[in-house]
Parts: sequence; structure tokens; C-alpha cells
Amino acid sequence: MTGYSSSSTTRRVLSIDGGGIRGIIPAHVIAHIEAVSGQSAAALFDLIVGTSTGGILALGLTTPARADAASTDEPVIPTPRYSAAALKALYVKEGATIFSSSLLHRLRSLGGAVEESYDHDALEAILASYFGSTTLGAAVTPAMVTSYNIQARQTVLLKSWQAEHATIPMRQAARATAAAPTYFEPAQVSWAGQTHPLIDGGVFLNSPVVSSYAEALRRFPGDDIHVLSLGTGELTRPISYQQAQSWGLWAGYCRSLTVCLTAWPRRPTIKCACFLASVTSASKRLWIWPVMIWTILRLRILPT
Repeated sequence: MTGYSSSSTTRRVLSIDGGGIRGIIPAHVIAHIEAVSGQSAAALFDLIVGTSTGGILALGLTTPARADAASTDEPVIPTPRYSAAALKALYVKEGATIFSSSLLHRLRSLGGAVEESYDHDALEAILASYFGSTTLGAAVTPAMVTSYNIQARQTVLLKSWQAEHATIPMRQAARATAAAPTYFEPAQVSWAGQTHPLIDGGVFLNSPVVSSYAEALRRFPGDDIHVLSLGTGELTRPISYQQAQSWGLWAGYCRSLTVCLTAWPRRPTIKCACFLASVTSASKRLWIWPVMIWTILRLRILPT
């Protein structure tokens, strides 16, 4: 980590966690920020990063407007097409459609036991209506979404500024970052002459705050970095020993999964805290302001 410089530029980074339908929470927070500041998130932040539902928000906030929304042949305008308030409406209007399945699908999947719980066609149709043919490289502010390649067993960070990712349609990038195992089928996304089977980045990085900071360091060397990390809430109901000791195979698997999903978002912020704890006050260049469901600071690290 390089030293603090009084002449350095301040860079703002927005990091948005995964959380399914609870993405309406960070959308609400961002809508409030836009309303108070009078500026779009794309104008306020130098880098916007998201996982899963947070990835959809990140792409939505950086989708360019068009000179004529009715024509896909018109040139894009370097301003965002959607406000956070408009994206918040996505959850209200489309949430029930995204997380729905036909009777035939429920029967075929045995209620999600042998196939994914939801039909991906509805999700893909909604993403197509919001993103159209816009590509990742057209993002008005640098954007990044997380995913995981199940064939190569590798993490994948789809970046708007990376040449090989620039031609990926935003709708496909959004589909990949939100392809939660057991909920939706993996997404097939092509770049560099190959097709990659991708699933939700939340399997390894539900909170992308650490990757957000790492990318900011690479993109803005020597600058002060402020990171706003927005969460989607967490489960707080305690599990007693008496409850846990009676878990069978299926119940134990399901409940253990919920415990893991609750614990995973804590890891990145803890890593950041440990990382900065070993840094002298003269070189603390990262500010993190994570916001949870109750808009209480989950972690607060400020230069001294």
C-alpha cells in the first residue's frame, strides 16, 4: 500500500452485495443518495461493482441512455438510462415474475429437488427488456460483476473496461452473475472465441468489497479510495443446540446452507479490517462505509 498523499484524487467505489429479492434494499439506499445529491450513481462513483442481484443493479446503474429509446439504431448517450428508483421498481414489478414457476416445471423438478427451482426464461426476458443489446463495454461508468466458471473451476470477474469482455451483452453478464445454484440454470456466456458456463458469483464472493478495493487500487494507483459497501441484510434468529442436534440429512443441509450464506458476507469486511489494522495511520487510504438492512454501519474504517 502506498503512502497517503494530500494531492491525490479521491475515488469513490460502490460495492453491492448479493441477496436475491432483497436487492431492493441497496436499491432504496442508492435512490436516496441520488435524490439527496441530485446526481446519478454513475456520476457519483468511479467504479461500481456487484454480485448477483447487486450485479444487476451495478449494470443497471451504468447502462447508457439512448437518443431515442424506441430505436436501437440510435447512438447511446454517456448518461445512465436508469435511476436507482427505476431499478427499485424492477423488484416491485418483476420480483414475483422472476421467482415464479409453472405447475409443469414444479412437477418436473419435484419442487426444485431434481432441477432448478425457477424457470430462467422469465428472468432472461426481463433482463432483455431492461438491457436490450447494450454491451458491457458501453457502461457509462466502469462496472464489474462477479461470477464463477463451473467447468474451469475459476472465479470470473466480468469487467466493462476489459477488451475481451467489452462485447458481452449486459443482459448476459447480468444473467451470469445472478445464476444462483438450485434457483436458476447456469448461464452460457461467450468471449474470446469460447463459451463459458457461469453461475452466481455469490458462491465465492457474495460481498465484492475486497475485489472492489483491489480493482480500484489497480485502476487508480496513488489515489485515495472511498468504498461504500451496501449489504442486503442478514439472518439474526439464533439456532439453539437443541434445534441443531435433531437435524437430519436434508434439514441439516438446508439449514447449514443458510448459516454459510449468512456468514459469507462477513468475511470480506473482516478481511478489510484485518488488512488495514496492520497499516500505519499515515497510509490508510481506504474508507469503507458498509450499509446493512437497517442502514447501520456494519463496519467503519476511517483514516486517523
